[in-house]
Formats: sequence, structure tokens, C-alpha cells
Amino acid sequence: MSTPLSQFLDLPPELLTNVFENLEKRQDCASVALVDRNFHSFVNPLLYKWIAIHSWRKDCKEKVKQLFDTLASRSDLAHYVEILELRDSPRWAFGTSEAYSFHDTVVKGLSHCINLKSFIWTRDGTLRDDFLDTIHEHCPKLTELEINGRSEPLYNPALLTRFTRLSKITIFMPDSSFASILPEWISATGSCLKSLDFICKTSSRITDNTLESLAMHAPNLEHLRLVGTARITSRGIGALAAAEPQLKSLALEAAEFDVLALSLHVMRHKSFRQLTSISITQPSHFSARDFFTSLNSVLESSPLEEFQIFRPGGEIRRPNALPDDFLKVLLLRHGSRLKKIAVQGLETSSGAIEAITRCCPNMEKLFLVLITCEI
Repeated sequence: MSTPLSQFLDLPPELLTNVFENLEKRQDCASVALVDRNFHSFVNPLLYKWIAIHSWRKDCKEKVKQLFDTLASRSDLAHYVEILELRDSPRWAFGTSEAYSFHDTVVKGLSHCINLKSFIWTRDGTLRDDFLDTIHEHCPKLTELEINGRSEPLYNPALLTRFTRLSKITIFMPDSSFASILPEWISATGSCLKSLDFICKTSSRITDNTLESLAMHAPNLEHLRLVGTARITSRGIGALAAAEPQLKSLALEAAEFDVLALSLHVMRHKSFRQLTSISITQPSHFSARDFFTSLNSVLESSPLEEFQIFRPGGEIRRPNALPDDFLKVLLLRHGSRLKKIAVQGLETSSGAIEAITRCCPNMEKLFLVLITCEI
């Protein structure tokens, strides 16, 4: 009589990869790889497919060094890497022997990652010209790039204009040198670019001109996230909305702009007809009544599935509440499709909760601030 184990071992080899891909923990994959050579041959590629090292991990800098020692010495393992996500990296004084040794090892390791599709290197002050040169030369499948934009004096941002097949770009804290090459880079990437994120604190370097360049040269943009871009106004957002009818996701976080002017632009150009997700910060200088009325106008024709709003800073008090009349219109227009509602920094009434549960049969994620609510 066959046992479950023997039945599993009798599966055709081509099905084993599909089975092992459902292992959620890397420790489980590592354990399976130790069963025998057959299992090892199927699981090992999965172990190295996505490598991630985060800054909150213990001894993360040492792990980065060990990782590149492995990638440099074992090209067979490096060939499995498709996603390389490094949120931390050693930062030695430039010119030291340790720095030169580490940089040489990184370059050699990256040169072996010939199947790399996504490169994430976000630690400030650690990205170098030779790293960018290497992935450009040896990683022809690269489509996603996420890097720190503080380039001076560490790397030449003009090198990025050679990456012309990227579909997703994420930039943290771009400096003036980085911002100056953006129009050329966006133009070079062109129709390949589908997702773009700028994550800043309070940057004045990303402007309406940046968005107008996007509108002109990135006709297939579907996802845009702007965080802390203080110089962005309704002019730039409106230009983008008019030129990007296929835009599906828009995040305007910690940005101050005239929502009324944007709503008029959206209605005039019939924009956001495919927008399914919006994340927005309530501007501090705009009256709440005018803001929420205008926001409903902006979203009127969108097939919205996800809605997220922030109110920055300060203590939550009764005047800082999500207006029931705004929510009523939002649910009337989009409730049947909405899967996520997230409200942060604004109190939500008990009546609003009842309305959401009644009007949103497909709701999957709900984040609300409840202070004086009986459930």
C-alpha cells in the first residue's frame, strides 16, 4: 500500500517545482533542499530567486558581505537570482582597503547575476558607478530599479539614461544632480515605463516640469506615486492626467496642491477613466469642505477599487473627521467595487462604518480611526 510520501515522490519531476513554489518560509525551502540531490536541484533555484536583506535584520551588513562573497565565487548560484533587494549595505570611508575589496566583490557578484530582473539598493551613500555599469552590461533582463537618489559625489546619475528598458522605477531622496537628468532618462525609457515612484521628505526638486516630461514621453504609465514633492501643483498633475488615460494607480502623499483646479482639469479632459486606486493627503491650506467636494469630482468617473486618505500630523479631534456626505457620495459611486478603504488622521463615525458594510460587498481591507464609536 502506497503512503502519502511515496505518492509524493512518484510525482513527475516537472510538477515538483510547482509544489515547492508554495512553500512560504525560506527555512522550509532550505530544509527541503537537504532531503536529497533531486529535491536540492528543484529547491535551490527558489532559494536564490529572491534575495532580500533589510536594515532591521541582525548583522545585516555582514550578511551583505557574505552574500556577495557567495555570488562572486559561485556563478551557478548567482544565475538563479532574479530579485536582489538590499535595504542596507556597509558604508566604509572611501579609499580604504576594505572599501576597495568590498566594491570589487560586489562588481564580480553582480556580473554573475545574468538573470536579474529587479535591482533594489536603497542605502544612502553606498551606490557606486561601477555597480551601475555592471548591471547595465551583464543584466539584460533588468526591468525594475529602486535606488537612492542622493548621487553626489557617489555616482554619476547620467549613467541611468542607459537603462532604457525599465518598466518600474523607484527613487528615494533625489538630489539636484539626479533631478537634472530625469527628463532625459524618462525620454530614453519611453513607452517601457509603467510604474514610477518618487519618495522624498520635502523635496523641491521634483516639479511640474517633471510630470509634464512624463506626460510627453511615458505614454504607458499606469502607476505613479509622489511622496513629499512640495513643488508639484495641479498643473503638473493635470497634464499627466490628460496624457495618461490608462493610469490605474495614483498616490499624492504629503503634497500641497489645488484639488479644485485639478477637478476642473479632470472633468474637462475626461481623465482618470481607468483609475482604480488613489492615495491622497488632505492639504493643510485647503478648506475641508472644498477639498472633499472637489475630490469626489476628481473621482467621479473612475472605476475605483482602493481609496486611501491621510491627514498629516496633529491630534485627531472632532473637527478632523471624514465628512459623512463625502463618504455617502463615494460609496454611492464606487461602493460595489471598493476592496480597500484606509482613513488615517481623520475620525470616522459609526454611521460611516454601517454604510461601508452595507454598500461594499467586496471589501477586503478596512482601516479606520474610531474614537467615540460604539461597536
